Amino acid sequence: MIDNENPQQKRKVEIEDLYRFRLVSDPQVSPDGRTVAYVQTRLRKKKNDYAANIWLVPADGSGEPYKLTNSAKRDMFPRWSPGGDELAFISTRSGKSQIWIIRVGGGEARQLTRIKRGVGELEWSPDGQWIAFTSEVDNELDKKIAEEAKAKGGKQADGGSSDSENREPGATGEEGFVAMQPPADWAEDDDEDEDEKEPEDKGEHAKVFTRLHIKSDGQGLDERRSHLFIVPAKGGKPRQLTEGDFDVQALRWSPDGKHLAFVSNQDPEADYHNIQDIFVMPIDDGEAGEMRRVTGHDHAIGGISWLPTSDGFAIFAHRRINEAALATTMRVWTVSLEGDVRVLTDGFDRPAGSWVNSDLRSSTGPLRPLFSADGVIIYFSATNGGAVQIFSVPLQGGEVKDVVMGERQILSFGVAADGLVFSATTATHPNDIYRADFDGGNERALTDVNRDVLGELAVSEPRELWVERPDGTRLQGWMLLPPGYEEGKRYPMVLEIHGGPHTAYGGAYMHEFQLLAARGNIVLYTNPRGSLGYGQEFADAILNDWGGVDYDDLMAFVDYVIEQGFVDENRMGVAGGSYGGYMSAWIIGHTQRFKAAVASRLVSNLYSAWGNGDFTWMLWSWEFEGTPQQRTALYLERSPVTYVEQMHTPLLLTHAADDLRTNVEQADQMYTALKVLKRNVKMVRFPSGGHDISRTGKPSLRVQRLEHILDWFDQHMNAGE
Repeated sequence: MIDNENPQQKRKVEIEDLYRFRLVSDPQVSPDGRTVAYVQTRLRKKKNDYAANIWLVPADGSGEPYKLTNSAKRDMFPRWSPGGDELAFISTRSGKSQIWIIRVGGGEARQLTRIKRGVGELEWSPDGQWIAFTSEVDNELDKKIAEEAKAKGGKQADGGSSDSENREPGATGEEGFVAMQPPADWAEDDDEDEDEKEPEDKGEHAKVFTRLHIKSDGQGLDERRSHLFIVPAKGGKPRQLTEGDFDVQALRWSPDGKHLAFVSNQDPEADYHNIQDIFVMPIDDGEAGEMRRVTGHDHAIGGISWLPTSDGFAIFAHRRINEAALATTMRVWTVSLEGDVRVLTDGFDRPAGSWVNSDLRSSTGPLRPLFSADGVIIYFSATNGGAVQIFSVPLQGGEVKDVVMGERQILSFGVAADGLVFSATTATHPNDIYRADFDGGNERALTDVNRDVLGELAVSEPRELWVERPDGTRLQGWMLLPPGYEEGKRYPMVLEIHGGPHTAYGGAYMHEFQLLAARGNIVLYTNPRGSLGYGQEFADAILNDWGGVDYDDLMAFVDYVIEQGFVDENRMGVAGGSYGGYMSAWIIGHTQRFKAAVASRLVSNLYSAWGNGDFTWMLWSWEFEGTPQQRTALYLERSPVTYVEQMHTPLLLTHAADDLRTNVEQADQMYTALKVLKRNVKMVRFPSGGHDISRTGKPSLRVQRLEHILDWFDQHMNAGE
């Protein structure tokens, strides 16, 4: 028997523990504040996929969690009816993502929609009579092909022209706004759809685009627009409420039930900036009036909620509208129905939202402000250093206060009858649901989903590090020490670098880090300048300077841990994904101190990558203050592939063939350039998984990726010794 209190009797973390972990997400509090619905997800080894169900647990911790739905597919996005007696949720049990409704007391779920391409997100009307939802709609090619099929005797699917394939799992992407993504399926779904394929899905047809933005990683080509629909909660035919060459997101019913609000950019040049506007539409007995724009077309909006009085909104937003994603601090604002705006957190230099990296979570949930029961306090999560915590600010303005703190990442939260309910992860604990009083006190766990597996594992505890740079800037980092670490002994070390670049490492479980530590490595992970959570000036420090001050910060951490006597400097490696892959390649082009490197989903050539990612053109035009054609010398100077002649460190490249953020040709360029020079380079090319393969790819591919990384470092650093 394993003694959970005695780490010497526990075993080391293994790759296939990935299949044993359970992931919880999206806690939703019932209208009476007494029950929490949440999603529990598992990775299935034999099916090589993901399955998810809806669970319930008392919000005060007085009872055990129990499973409400029992599908072998994906049940997700649970939303309570206003009366609290039913839950609507999105499920793939019929194939496409559709709305289902189940009584909380039990019984069989009933399917509410059979919309042609599935549902993106949903929300109940306050009277419980209607459910609003989003779905993609047919483009002109779809309509033409359907008409041709009908003329040949084919059938039109139920749901008319509405359409959505919804391939992402609630959005955990590190470089995008999670608030605006649908709670969709995983990209690597089994081909088990019961829905009949549409005519436009069969055969090959040319795709024609005139927009700037034509693709999204994890979803593919952006061929169709997402629009607003409404359906009677008791059943009936959905009605499409919006149409046009724009997308609808973040739908919200007003508390009085008289209006629907949503976020959209209806500017003809919408693709050229990061503006979103709030629109409102009057609703009377399911009939929609004319929509009206509320905001002044001058904000990047990341999340909205109606004010309890139905006369405006609380929003997360910023005004640097040409910035692509994440580099700017999202603050809390209020907006009246007349468009008057007021910032509530101007002096709080931390970004709203959950921007800490993890490779073991299912979703950070919707990003939106929440209110106290009396409507006078706004609660919001924010990234604060390497942690994500809950804060509050009075609706009428005032001091931002700490509410739920701790060195962890709060993924999402809700307001219960007697406190706050939230899902969270730490560096040693993957995730669970917790509750705390409104002042953060009396915290306790409501779930313990990974008790069995964690009870067996010798999970490494992080040691926090602070390094001060010559200009006085203080940098935060952490070390994981190998299980059984002996003081005075020097160990091989792997420097891990996060993506973004404007995200962070910190209080979140990383399976890859724990595996490297279990193989006998010290794992060093840090937040160099450019990271989120330390203020706007800190994040802006790398503008026009990728590979400059951030490289110096990373090397300062390496020097620091060597000086402390922890590390064998003859056995050091470096690894990272996305921007971390860029920096790993950059580092080995500028120093020979590392014995092995892994660059996953990297950018090797900023000039060529600018135009082939889903939004990289906008990101880098902001980061380097111009296009590669305008600033050719800078783009090439800051491209790792420029320095291949100086690269002698053995390099492993991992990349998914369908990555639409940093195209696989970026790995191809680096691989070919090094192979021509007969350097030690290895390419591992995955058939699918996209940019988020390490978090949401097929489980078998996630396992293979980890195997290659561990073997590479074992081979070149003798970590096992």
